[in-house]
Amino acid sequence: MAKVDLSRISLRPFKLTDVDDFMLWAGDDEVTKNIRWKTCNSREEAQTFIKDVCIPHPWRRSICLDDHSIGFVSVYPWSGDDRCKADMGYAVASNYWGQGIATKAIKIALSQVFNDFSDLLRLQAFTYVDNKASQRVLEKAGFLREGVLRKYTYIKDMKICLDQKIILGESSISQHKFKLGGSNGEELYDTKVPLKLKVKFYWTIIRLTMLYETEC
Repeated sequence: MAKVDLSRISLRPFKLTDVDDFMLWAGDDEVTKNIRWKTCNSREEAQTFIKDVCIPHPWRRSICLDDHSIGFVSVYPWSGDDRCKADMGYAVASNYWGQGIATKAIKIALSQVFNDFSDLLRLQAFTYVDNKASQRVLEKAGFLREGVLRKYTYIKDMKICLDQKIILGESSISQHKFKLGGSNGEELYDTKVPLKLKVKFYWTIIRLTMLYETEC
């Protein structure tokens, strides 16, 4: 496949008419093995998923190539006292892997979500520990590796260790001073990153947890 011109990549909300394009990647086990979604096995199942899950989602966008859906990027904000945090997830059709499309899509998302969620300061993403390609995608988009979460969750009935990456920020519009952990929250640096996002990175307190099982 010829290399994709990344200027043709855009994000938009999902539409029911995306169903046939959606099936091409959401019905691919190679794509869904890295996310929480189950593989869509029929057009009807895909259409129901778009209608009941994708469209009502707080912030889920179709990654589009010339307005054809080839993946997704989602941001799910926490609530209450944790409204400063949100989780990001994404996937791209396997025949478009390795072309910078996921990184491009995440950068577009970053240019929007800090404005769409005014309280957002911490955006975090999780990958499988052995999914080095996804980790590189996040790092290229400006995320920092925070650590490995051992025995963290079950995904599709498998015990999973996740590699956590974060982007801590303040939008260029809303200027909030923020530090983690009082005296331990020493500011590393204050810099500008692409997409007109002003981002601050901080030391994070390390907490040790006793485990009674072998490590991952």
